[in-house]
Amino acid sequence: MLTRRKFSHLAAGASLGGASLLGTRKASSADAEFNYKFACSVGTDDPVTIYAQKVADRIKDETKGRLVIQIFANSQLGTENVVLSALRSGGVEFSTAPSNTLGNLTLMSQVSDIGFAYRDYETAWKSLDGDLGKIVRSEVAKFGITLMDKVWDSGFRQTYTSAKPLNSASDFNGLKIRVPVAPISFSIFKGMGAAPVSIGFAEVYSALQTHLADGMETAPIAFLNAKLFEVQKIVNVTNHQWGNYWIACNTAALNRLPPDIQKIVVTAFNEGADQQRQFNKKENIGAVDALKQKGMTVVTPSDPQSFRDALKKSGYYASWKEKFGNEAWTTLEKYSGSLA
Repeated sequence: MLTRRKFSHLAAGASLGGASLLGTRKASSADAEFNYKFACSVGTDDPVTIYAQKVADRIKDETKGRLVIQIFANSQLGTENVVLSALRSGGVEFSTAPSNTLGNLTLMSQVSDIGFAYRDYETAWKSLDGDLGKIVRSEVAKFGITLMDKVWDSGFRQTYTSAKPLNSASDFNGLKIRVPVAPISFSIFKGMGAAPVSIGFAEVYSALQTHLADGMETAPIAFLNAKLFEVQKIVNVTNHQWGNYWIACNTAALNRLPPDIQKIVVTAFNEGADQQRQFNKKENIGAVDALKQKGMTVVTPSDPQSFRDALKKSGYYASWKEKFGNEAWTTLEKYSGSLA
């Protein structure tokens, strides 16, 4: 498996639409007609940041330097919520926007975060490239933000435990599991009988080490990079939630660009999504193998349907269906199959 750090070095020779991948090289803006900022919370060696720079380089090349987009990684311009506010005001022109961050504007952005909604990456991508994504984009547009047509990938999230494997929903009973500070994630595990606790990612290692929590969940590559295999023993391939990053743009800033540049921008970000998604999928699948090599036991649940059944019985799906409304829920079920 190619790790993110190795990728950031090796990708210098890769290309997207003829543009070179130069990590987070800052483009010269001295002669640019338009100078825009792109903010993201992840680090410089994350595929999201790297592919954002690829797109920025491509846009600079194809507009002949008329538009320069400077990438600010690793939360240089503030937390995701701070950047979201700046994006609305025009202080930042572009940003990555996870669905749970956009949830501060509209709950509808989190419809793709429903537990066990997607069975594979391709279905998840198809839903947000299609009519479910159209609903999300329409709602977010009310706040002066344009989302690109194709969403970028964060990966399927898995569950990690220190003692027992999770073969069915009943194995979650009483499990103290760390979850993000997000109600939709918290309620997934609550609905399966676990005892979820919301802990910031920076505190997860010590929380697992001291058994404040006996399990946690995240995408495999994030788990691997944080060396959490040192304090957990089992990888449970639950695929309970799929994560994403929307590429968001201040609508007024996008509209200030001439039509030919707008077309270049949209095309570059959407084609960048296709490549970023495939790479991120490969990395997360490869990370599970890497964790096995680190000594972790990999468990594929023997009764995955029990997870959906438990959430249905607990009222999880019915509750979120009511929150999202019939139109969005019916659209989601075109891809997920029947939930509630």
